[in-house]
Amino acid sequence: MLDFSDNNDVVMLAEIKRELGDFEGSIRLLKKTFPEEVSKAVSIIYELAKKRNPFVTEIKYEN
Repeated sequence: MLDFSDNNDVVMLAEIKRELGDFEGSIRLLKKTFPEEVSKAVSIIYELAKKRNPFVTEIKYEN
């Protein structure tokens, strides 16, 4: 079961919704403030959902 108090679970659900074509649902989940550690993933998923892109996309992190 997903824990909506866990930011990683919320981001994962938003990505699942986006990939299933529920772009509005994905965007709705990403409208809150997220901590720095997930902010890059949130912004990428948000932009893909706005573009109505349901395709899997690799998110690369640079150290």
